[in-house]
Amino acid sequence: MKQWIFIGAGVLFFGGVCCAAANEVVSVDAEDCLAYLLSCQKSNGAFGPRDQHYTDVAWTYPAVAALRSLGADVPRAQECLLHGTGGGSGMPYWTYYQQTMLRRLLCPSPADSLLSPDKVNSISLRHAPLGADYSVIPFHRDDTQCLFTDLNTLWYAVASLQQEGASIQNHQSIRRFVQDRQDKEACFGGHLIPSCHAVLTLCALDWPIPHTDRCIDWIQRCQEPDGGFRYHPTSESLSNRADIWYTWSAVRALHVLGVKPRRADACMRWINSLQNADGGFGDRPGWESRLYSTYYAVDALRLLTGNARQAIVEKQRTMPRPIVVKENETVRQFCHVQSVPDSESLRRLREWGLDLVALKTNPDRVSIQATRDLAGYVPSSLGMEIAPAVLLDCRRLLPPQGQDAAQMAQMVLSGKQITEAQTFFTQACSWLGQAIAWPQFQEQVLGPFQGIDAMFRCEHDYDMVNAYILYDDGLDGRAGVHAVPAANMGIDCIRQYPYRERWLGKLPFVAEMVLPDRHAADGELFDRNRVLFFGRDNTFSSFLDAARKGKTACAIRDETIPGGVVYYGSVEMVQSLRLSRRTWQWWSRTGPTAAQLD
Repeated sequence: MKQWIFIGAGVLFFGGVCCAAANEVVSVDAEDCLAYLLSCQKSNGAFGPRDQHYTDVAWTYPAVAALRSLGADVPRAQECLLHGTGGGSGMPYWTYYQQTMLRRLLCPSPADSLLSPDKVNSISLRHAPLGADYSVIPFHRDDTQCLFTDLNTLWYAVASLQQEGASIQNHQSIRRFVQDRQDKEACFGGHLIPSCHAVLTLCALDWPIPHTDRCIDWIQRCQEPDGGFRYHPTSESLSNRADIWYTWSAVRALHVLGVKPRRADACMRWINSLQNADGGFGDRPGWESRLYSTYYAVDALRLLTGNARQAIVEKQRTMPRPIVVKENETVRQFCHVQSVPDSESLRRLREWGLDLVALKTNPDRVSIQATRDLAGYVPSSLGMEIAPAVLLDCRRLLPPQGQDAAQMAQMVLSGKQITEAQTFFTQACSWLGQAIAWPQFQEQVLGPFQGIDAMFRCEHDYDMVNAYILYDDGLDGRAGVHAVPAANMGIDCIRQYPYRERWLGKLPFVAEMVLPDRHAADGELFDRNRVLFFGRDNTFSSFLDAARKGKTACAIRDETIPGGVVYYGSVEMVQSLRLSRRTWQWWSRTGPTAAQLD
């Protein structure tokens, strides 16, 4: 249970507000984990992120599953079921799986958990390759068949259909599909996650695992000496580090196969190291708590010990401190803009309060020069900087699982460095028209930019397996994706792809807008989101420095919720922005009243 220990104190004054910055240490255990989970339940009975107002099955399911793993009741279970199954996730198979599993957890009898009782019959599963249009996932489920795209979506479909009581007809073709993807090392898809999903699928259908002992050995070799699991035993990729999703998946697959990790005690210690002062668990040691990482941790401990509550040992954690804002730093406003036709439009963006704009441009010399010329029209007195966002659209980027994907991406850098980087863009373009695997893309396209201040961002990350690699490779400015798409013209992209919250506080969450015609009746309809950062000036270099220090956050206007703003950033950054809101609220220069502040 939480106990407070004060080991030193100080006071931080920010914007005239005292932010109590005592260096506080708390003791946390299973009861604090339970309290964290319950604190995420909203007024409608469903669950959502602790610091947000919304609910969704992508947060309700892991919260309920974690409570069940702890042996705890779910308060207001019927309300939770009524309001907790909705969701607009961009991953329809994952959503289908979560909805079905949530009904299983909350319905009093198996019959009540059926998603659609009139559709319980014989179902065939059919493989539907994604092809180049990777962003459109062909989810389909009717009375006779259900599509799947890969080993991961196959598992979600099989588990969901079995829970619905459907009879899966084409066992043999499913078995062949899975077995054809086992490589010479006896893993599946060359990655821990599809390997574990393949094991779960074959076991669910009562088929033996080919080369079982070698498959078990491969999974066990993914364990690091400190106890956590990474996604491959030997890959030298920077993203190949222990994570709670990988660890839970490995523990779960090994459990189904009747074995445990070779270093089970170390695994339990590593999982316990993920618990934070708020009681929740992060994805890696020191990362922020979220519901899914907490569920992974709790359920992994349950599988390892049979009693998750006892396995969560008491430990001491330091409360996070408010960020320290230097005297020469103020809140600056940044956004990606799809197109700016003329210098008058740039003036309009400045009138909207933007200090820094990333302007999309093609990678050829003429387009880049035109962007520089347009930026040159902005007088210095306007106080706004233009950062070219040079398009690096790869027509056939091969994700780790080997499926073609059309990737839309930009390399954003300071206008002062664009001439220096022109040769890099020329080299990059020579690779973008052909099929290129992610490691080669890192080396040939992203590698040359490592010596300058640049930010690579993509518009799609496709699925969790790929996203974990793309973003984790970009941590600390390395050759990967350096920013997480969070908002576009007021659309909350985290609601669409909930797993992106994993990188809160680790990567900047960025926003995009389309500049409307100057005669548009209401420009505010287009101006719904910004990236806010504490910077010494309006330069892109200042933004990158803020990103490295966790001093950025995305803000999205939403008048339907108390406070009217959705924030995506570290806990400390969001708290600082709430305290200083009068200084940056772009849609009302007079600032909100005290009653309006959240």
